[in-house]
Amino acid sequence: MTATPTLEPAFLELIAQEIGCKPTQVQAADALFGEGSTVPFVARYRKEAT
Repeated sequence: MTATPTLEPAFLELIAQEIGCKPTQVQAADALFGEGSTVPFVARYRKEAT
């Protein structure tokens, strides 16, 4: 599968500010969820990607 980000850049920035992380981390999480990954899968196997 390919990464398909779904969030607009302005939303990436806003989310990053709200939760206190880098926009690239939000973008990486968005890409994983866009690929169909679930929260438990990301938490267990892909946390280093974010």
